[in-house]
Amino acid sequence: MKEFEIIDDVPFLIKGNVTKNDVFTAYTYLNSFVSFFNNPQKIEDDGVEFSIGLQNTNVESIEVMDSDDMVYFSEFFKSHYDKFNANIASLNAPKGSYRWKIINILKQNMDMVVDGDFSLLNEFGLKKEYTNYTDNFSLAFPLPQFVVEDNEGHRREVTDYDRYERYLATTKFYEVIEDRQNYFKKTVVPYLKDRKAGKVNEQMEKEYKSETYQHLYRQKKYLESIMAVKKEGETKNIYPFSSHEGGTLELDWQGERFGATRLEKVNKQIKFLDLGWSPEDFPMLDDIDAMWDEINNHKDEIATRDYLKLQGVYNKFMNTSISSIKERHKALDSIRPIFRKYNEVAPAVNSISETFEDKVKNDYEPIVVSGDEEARRDTIKKLEELSKGLNAQHRGSLKEHRDRADMVNLKNKIKETLDYLKDRGNRIYDNNRVSDLFLEIRDLADTYVKAKRHDAEERIRLEAENEEEALAEIEEWRPKTKMGVTRFESALNLKSECQAIANSFSSVVNARNDLKGFTDELIADNRKVMHAEDLILANNRFYDNGVKQIINYYSKDPMFIPEHCGENSKMYTKEQFREQFKRIDVDGISNEDFALVSYAAVMDHNTINPEDGMKKWNHKQYSYVDSFYRNRTMFTLDMALTSPRASMSKNFLGFTLVPARNRAKEAIEAYNNGDKSLLADIMAKGMEEINKECYKMGDISIQKGHNFAYNTELLSKMINFTKKDPELYAAVKERMDQKDPEIRELITDNMRLKRYLDESLDSRAKLEKAAKMKTPLSPAVKKECINKIVRYEIVAYTQNINNQEMIDTNPAVVEYRETLSDKIMHPDKYDVTMEDIHIGEQVLVNEAIKPVRQIYHRLRSQKGRNQLGETTLEITSDFNPGISERNILRDLDKLDKKISDIHSKSILEIRNKTKQVEAQVKQKNAQPKAQPKPKGPAM
Repeated sequence: MKEFEIIDDVPFLIKGNVTKNDVFTAYTYLNSFVSFFNNPQKIEDDGVEFSIGLQNTNVESIEVMDSDDMVYFSEFFKSHYDKFNANIASLNAPKGSYRWKIINILKQNMDMVVDGDFSLLNEFGLKKEYTNYTDNFSLAFPLPQFVVEDNEGHRREVTDYDRYERYLATTKFYEVIEDRQNYFKKTVVPYLKDRKAGKVNEQMEKEYKSETYQHLYRQKKYLESIMAVKKEGETKNIYPFSSHEGGTLELDWQGERFGATRLEKVNKQIKFLDLGWSPEDFPMLDDIDAMWDEINNHKDEIATRDYLKLQGVYNKFMNTSISSIKERHKALDSIRPIFRKYNEVAPAVNSISETFEDKVKNDYEPIVVSGDEEARRDTIKKLEELSKGLNAQHRGSLKEHRDRADMVNLKNKIKETLDYLKDRGNRIYDNNRVSDLFLEIRDLADTYVKAKRHDAEERIRLEAENEEEALAEIEEWRPKTKMGVTRFESALNLKSECQAIANSFSSVVNARNDLKGFTDELIADNRKVMHAEDLILANNRFYDNGVKQIINYYSKDPMFIPEHCGENSKMYTKEQFREQFKRIDVDGISNEDFALVSYAAVMDHNTINPEDGMKKWNHKQYSYVDSFYRNRTMFTLDMALTSPRASMSKNFLGFTLVPARNRAKEAIEAYNNGDKSLLADIMAKGMEEINKECYKMGDISIQKGHNFAYNTELLSKMINFTKKDPELYAAVKERMDQKDPEIRELITDNMRLKRYLDESLDSRAKLEKAAKMKTPLSPAVKKECINKIVRYEIVAYTQNINNQEMIDTNPAVVEYRETLSDKIMHPDKYDVTMEDIHIGEQVLVNEAIKPVRQIYHRLRSQKGRNQLGETTLEITSDFNPGISERNILRDLDKLDKKISDIHSKSILEIRNKTKQVEAQVKQKNAQPKAQPKPKGPAM
């Protein structure tokens, strides 16, 4: 090997462990961009010389080079690196131009090899994640060559840098590459260096994950923009989109070669972060996907039943949230047997699983950093509603109204605030900043209001008798035109409402600060603390997060959430958390499963001491049991909410949640000692009670039936929990059958409705996603989505209207309601309390509602399910699956009317048929009866 070159007594040496391919990749990418340089031919010649020089070496392309090879390659690379830097120095491109920035990306790519960053990425299995972008950058990036046509129709390509600058400014081709490189260089590499040095702490992990979130959402935005680019205008004239050589718009940027595949992966990675996985787990999760793809490639060699079972395990894993290392291992253990069993069927699984097993050993602590999406959505909606009036125009005017400066400033600040709130990259937004933005809107709205009033103030003061009268009239003053009044009123509303919104955001910060000492104490005591904005939010369906919130509070070791201890939606005080959410030590059961047992226990009135209940519930005429059922949601389902209603929980937790969790502990300990009877009792009763609430709900529509969704999800989890032990499951079924054989049938009915609900939610989400991403679904898929959405709406409508009819036609309910207003106005006259009044009605309503025959009984038979399918088809036949997803969603919003018409028609047909039968019976009864013939003599 040659002696390496000495520069200022320091040898130039590529850092880390690299391969010949790494060196080759680092330099040869610039060959695709020779037209950016002053002397393209010289750059191309240097590239050829570099490639030939590498090929003439005996080192294997994928082998990590030894020290002697590294010295040679470093010297070889340095000579070409110097030439490249000299070309950059003489570049005549304006600094900051796209031409200049793209050259800078090439240089940084080479620097990453020289500095050892490539080596570090490879060490952590992330090099492919980076080179996937640089490959597409070099092969399919638009270049400053445009097709032009002369007068005779001859086409040729010309280099036009000004035209190129204008084109890139209208697309996101550059941004998606630059953002990716910056993420690796400024976020990933520094973090991995700290990780390797053992310096990473929880805060650094959280920041790394947050930066990854923001990067992925930017990538999503850029890629979705590229997906929408049409091959028209300049796009069809710029190389390589003007040609199929060197990559194309459709295949590379929008197809499976890069764009579509990458967008799918970005969405999946965002989902994994929401579920609790670390960015460092991405390569391992990629291995799982690769193994599943291999199994799919050999699907025909696997029995259909076995394949469907595998698919269920895979899908469950892909939707499993984790919040601890233990849960991480449990999730990975669930997927591992699939690949062990089928590595003979799909041989490639073997090699992939080897790297998978290596990556599993790295215990990356789950750090959850989701932002509070519900608060974000509500705030955006409110600000948009408040500011709508600012855009009012003079009626009938063809001219657009020109805003005065103070109105322009107000609108710009509103836009800035909405942009910040809508930026999904800000997964954790700064509550103080949001508060400040709304205070600035308030001040600008106030400036506009004062400016508009200013002209009238002088006249009002001259005409008023005193200052007090003048101030009152100034306060009441409004512009003369309708447009002026609309804008003025909108500004006034912004002035008052923005103050309240600012306070709500700053209160989050204040709540954290006020509770900091308490949270520090809990952390010191090894208790978990999680902020509301850090909770994992519903990743798939609207009820997911609420169910997780319930499970947290009924678990062995509930997390403290400061925002639930603040002034808004206060579920508990500090003292209550200390006393009522104590950690429970019990072996052999997970946090979530313990919560399910506790929750099943709290559904049973026998769990709670009647005397404690009677102290809380102020009634005279009704029993403790009636009060229990009347108030039960306040210490169960209300804990899923973030609204003020959740604050009712703090009044009941001590005497409900504490005995429920203690009873769960007692049952699990007995179970661990071989006695399953108490656990079976708790689960059977809890599941029966939850199921009863499901069919006695007044409204199970998606918009209003949150409790139905929460209940069925909890019930489903309880069923799955008991199924883990076949003996326990059998004991639970036996208890239900002994009480009433129909209980299990009713549970099956509600699980069927849950499936219909979930499929409806998933179908609507699929349509909304396709509409948002502008990635059309096939007519067959759209038709399937429409059918599933309509099917649940029919079921929900039928149950809701039947339940309401059962209530409204029940004589006891009607009679009670006739005196209801009088009881409320004169409780002493009836010797009742308000609690009695509410309990009385609910007791009667609950007695009136029975399982809806048209739903529960019909759907048990294939004939009944076919009838539902026929009704569904009757309605969906009006929908055109050929129109856009956005228009389909618009049409689906009008479903109620169609279902109502069909329901009314069905009822009318039933009544007419009943009348016909009654008339026939009446007619038959009216006919004279034939006289019996005299009997003959006995034989």
